[in-house]
Amino acid sequence: MDTFATFHELVKSRHSVRQWQDAPVPREDLEHMLDCARLAPSDTNAQPWRFTVTTNRTTIRLLEEATHARFRELEHQLQAAGRPEAARKLKVFEKYAATFGSAPALILVSGEPYDSRFMREVFTQMMTPAAVAQLSHDESIKSTSLATMNLLLAAHALGYGSVPMTGPVLAIPDTLKVTFKLPAPFEPHLLIALGRPRTHDGRTTSRKSLESVVDWID
Repeated sequence: MDTFATFHELVKSRHSVRQWQDAPVPREDLEHMLDCARLAPSDTNAQPWRFTVTTNRTTIRLLEEATHARFRELEHQLQAAGRPEAARKLKVFEKYAATFGSAPALILVSGEPYDSRFMREVFTQMMTPAAVAQLSHDESIKSTSLATMNLLLAAHALGYGSVPMTGPVLAIPDTLKVTFKLPAPFEPHLLIALGRPRTHDGRTTSRKSLESVVDWID
């Protein structure tokens, strides 16, 4: 199989996994994934990312419990505010956003505010401080997202199932910072749960057709 066909099959066959075997992920495999992540492109090659890994099963379960607890608090607040439909929908979201306690490994992907000479010498001269701060945040997320995709594909190539989650980042950002000993000024962007998938079902998730998402401009 040629290089592109191999890559296309890898991309096409990867999907999010939320059920894992009770088997540890060797550090060597995690390092292979993280090495692929660090090779991603980034805005002006700033590489604003940081990857923090835990394979401690107690820590992983406690983080899941904390995420569920926070979502339940928010659901109760919505109920008390007379918004039961929003509370119901948040509970559905919780099912996907806070299910990772059985994962053998968690990787927190974090980013520091994007900075470059262009930011300092150009954008700070033409934007408000608030706009500059927002731009620094947004550019950091773009770069860490590119690195995350490299990591997810590497995990799949090594036979692991993974799921990138924003739910825990939205629900318990401060807990994540403390648990993963995240230094300032890094902020959590994504939490990746991974391990050997419990089943290999060949499932793929639906995607929009190429024609529906591409425009050709002459």
